[in-house]
Amino acid sequence: MTSPAASEPSPSTRGRRPIVLPEDADARLRELDLSVETLHASIRVGDTARRRVTGGNYPVTYPGVVMWAETLAALRSKLPESEGWRIGRSGNYETVYSPSLKIGITVVAGDEDTGQEKPSRGPRLKRSRGPKTSQRVRRNFNPDQMMLDLEALGFTADVDRLPEDEDCQTWFLVVHPTDDDVRIEFSLPTDMSGDGNVSEWSERILVEALMVSGVLAPKLPNEDDDDEGDSNLVRRRG
Repeated sequence: MTSPAASEPSPSTRGRRPIVLPEDADARLRELDLSVETLHASIRVGDTARRRVTGGNYPVTYPGVVMWAETLAALRSKLPESEGWRIGRSGNYETVYSPSLKIGITVVAGDEDTGQEKPSRGPRLKRSRGPKTSQRVRRNFNPDQMMLDLEALGFTADVDRLPEDEDCQTWFLVVHPTDDDVRIEFSLPTDMSGDGNVSEWSERILVEALMVSGVLAPKLPNEDDDDEGDSNLVRRRG
């Protein structure tokens, strides 16, 4: 399946409501060569891995890092290269992406509004993000921002292409753990607020919650300058 460049709205999103309800999520995800099953299975892998490193001599923040890494790794393995998916890590920003679909995916932790229909602003991320995330989000809204970023860094006009894994829309697999489940959505951010958080989403695909107990939110390790304002994302049952 092919998709237009990130600078053009996808035919499947023109006229689409900004929020896709859980009963319609799988159909919409399949337009992006994804599925609810794939997202659920990847998060299960992350949760199982974090259980193995919870407690004992492990640092209390480590299980969250493991869940983030294993969820992303599982997603990469379930979206194989044979079907056009690639591993992206340009600038140490870890994604899985499809050059033909012009989409990339990263895993982030959201607040209690994750996966919920009513909040008009959508979820907030569990922590503020740095310039790498901000650049990706700005490009989701305005692909021409790439040239402004290059000029600001002192590159000449003949540098006219981003790395392949950045030359796409960057979607967020947003997860929020509770004591009984993980709330999930697959959403496209298009604006950031001054505090380094997402303030606008152009599309939110709400995914049925995954029923697991005692899960931890995925916590990213330091990403150079993109880990500013980090906070403890480990959630433990009381």
